[in-house]
Amino acid sequence: MSLKAQLQLHPTSFLLWRRLLEESPTDENYQLAYYRIQFDVTNNYKMWGLYYKHCTAKVHEAGELDQLWLQQLQIPSLDYDSLLNDYSKFVSDHFGEQYTDKMKNILQIKKKVTQILEKIEPWELHRQDRSPDYWIGYLKALHGSKVLDRVTKKRLIQCTVERSLGVQVFVPVIQTYLSFNLEVDESAFWERVVQIEPYNAEAWIQYIRDSPVDQLQRIRSQFNSHPDLILVPVFCEILRMELRLFKQNASVAQPLLMEDTYNFFSRTLKAGDIFHTVPKLCIEIQEDIGDVDGIRRNILTPFLENFDNQTEAWLYVAEFEKRHGNYRHVTDLFKKAMGIAEKLDWPERLASEWKRFELLKGTDESQEYCDEVCKRALTRIKGSKRRLSEHEVEEKSQGPHSKRRAHEDTAETKPRKQKTETRDREHLTVLVANLPPSIDEKELTDSFSSCGKIRSFSLLQGKATIEFTDEQGLLSAMKKNGTIIEDSPIEVVHLQNNTLWVANYPPEKTAEDLRNIFGQYGEILSVRLPSLKSNVQRRFCYVEYSSEQDAASAVKALDGHTIRGKTGDFKLTVKVSNPDARQDRKGALEEGRQVYVSDLDFYKVDEDRLSELFSKFGDIEMIRIPVKRDEKIKKLNNGFAFISFKSSSDAVNSLELDGNLLAGRPMKVELATPKKKKVSVIGTGKFDRARTISVLNVDDKLNTENLKAIFEEIGPVTQIELQPENNAALIEFETVRSSGMADFKFNGRKIGDTIVRIGTFQDFLKLKRNKT
Repeated sequence: MSLKAQLQLHPTSFLLWRRLLEESPTDENYQLAYYRIQFDVTNNYKMWGLYYKHCTAKVHEAGELDQLWLQQLQIPSLDYDSLLNDYSKFVSDHFGEQYTDKMKNILQIKKKVTQILEKIEPWELHRQDRSPDYWIGYLKALHGSKVLDRVTKKRLIQCTVERSLGVQVFVPVIQTYLSFNLEVDESAFWERVVQIEPYNAEAWIQYIRDSPVDQLQRIRSQFNSHPDLILVPVFCEILRMELRLFKQNASVAQPLLMEDTYNFFSRTLKAGDIFHTVPKLCIEIQEDIGDVDGIRRNILTPFLENFDNQTEAWLYVAEFEKRHGNYRHVTDLFKKAMGIAEKLDWPERLASEWKRFELLKGTDESQEYCDEVCKRALTRIKGSKRRLSEHEVEEKSQGPHSKRRAHEDTAETKPRKQKTETRDREHLTVLVANLPPSIDEKELTDSFSSCGKIRSFSLLQGKATIEFTDEQGLLSAMKKNGTIIEDSPIEVVHLQNNTLWVANYPPEKTAEDLRNIFGQYGEILSVRLPSLKSNVQRRFCYVEYSSEQDAASAVKALDGHTIRGKTGDFKLTVKVSNPDARQDRKGALEEGRQVYVSDLDFYKVDEDRLSELFSKFGDIEMIRIPVKRDEKIKKLNNGFAFISFKSSSDAVNSLELDGNLLAGRPMKVELATPKKKKVSVIGTGKFDRARTISVLNVDDKLNTENLKAIFEEIGPVTQIELQPENNAALIEFETVRSSGMADFKFNGRKIGDTIVRIGTFQDFLKLKRNKT
């Protein structure tokens, strides 16, 4: 997109205007840039500096320059004191004898501007809060201010809403702005908003609703020019408006309605619509039009081809055939579905619905046939719904009838410390949708706790995800599909293959950045970053979609896709997360076959002595003795060694030597564990305390690159030491001034999932001492 096109979307962006002035420093561009940025209280001082410098090259009369100064001094700016100081110098240089009188005359202007700044500065102090509530509150405060004249108020409000658009499109903020009746062309404003953020469904809907009806065709053409947009609420809004027009004037609206029903159906079919909202709406619209054969051919056939594993899809089509087909159409459909019962997510329900249909419409013979087909199908899949975990198999094998007696246990068979139960959220999670707005977490968990033990729960807007500890709980929850909660029939769907494992993204990317990248391919339920407490080098995440189809689309589009980072290009790895397919790590260390021996005598213990002692417990694969060779110091080791056995049981048995004497010293013998880096450093690690701050209560999912990007809002960062284990970091700035601003800018600010506290270098050292 060209620079001028970007400025049409963001007309008050200081950075864009500065770039344009660098490329094209014309008088007109300087005038436009100065006018656009004039009431941006955060950037107008910088723009004034550029504009004034340009003017002084062309205007040499002090009187004309003075008029420019007087105009600028009447505009509020967060740098107003600096502006006054600059003007004082200008007057001193050009009007020395009149200095006192001119500065007295400026006092009245200063008083008025100061009153305005007193209203603005409390909001500017909290501008790190980028929530819609902040912007709405700010706009209302400006609109309700009695110290602002009409023009200043309008310009300040316009610049403030433009600043909010530079952060993110918040529809409630825009609605607040438009409610002030500032003579804004609402349709044109919404048109610009959807160009800024075309993936914002809420913005498109407001654009459609706030525009005249005769503009609908133009808006739908604009929306359809983005064939990659899969925004179900927008599809529904356009179809709703077209259906309303169809009822008023069928001849005009029917071509649009026919085109969009098949178009939107195809788009959602490719991307996946977990609740089939658009296909169902398209079918109902075409039913109103009366094109039953077209529905069967163009909608139902591809619909079942894409969702033939979903019982709900088959039942929905069956209901359609009950309305428009005959008995044979319905029974053929049920028979076809039971023929692929192994693929279905809930074959028992489909069998039950077929039997119910035969009871009402069939004969004795057809009921017997139905029972026989369903019985054969369910027998084929019997047992596949319940998988025993490794833990359950182990429990059965070690039950009361086990032939091995406890005193016969050897080191090889002696039970180890019980491992933490492995999570399987990828297979044991359901999505509950169509929830009433008033429902709370307790009410919903109470409703589903009878199904089984719930491991985790997340309530979203109008839907929730529930993870169970076992498959029985999952299957019980699926049976609640259609249950009425507060007059609303809920939808319960088994989430499968919807979670992606993502690695090798640029290290400075945050969860929100990743949500924006992956959100282009469907609705995201969560982005989960790992804790860095055990290892700061971890860089992967899990992205959870609301449907398998969206996840598959993301894998297809992004696996191997290159993303530009601050330090170069990164080729993404994007795979469907599947714990069953994860490969075990290989090697003595990872397989528990390696022991770590320490407290060795430097001069007496060598490989032969260790081999002689440890080989009594089994075959040794390798002995590694790290030592720094020095001709003057005849050390045989550095006080420790690693011994790898061929069997993990031999390694465990060798732990008996812990505390035994070797060369007159008690050894320490323990299983070797992977060394995980717990501190991450950018720079040399030697900090200048005058330029360094400590950041406490740091979110343990943030890395050094994330912190660097965040804190460089106030100035270049030269060094960082991050300690996730202590939830703390040291940050050194290039200047003392930047470090001084940090407390004002970041103390009490939410960064990631925590609210940080800014301290001194000494606070960081004190925290480390207390932790140890």
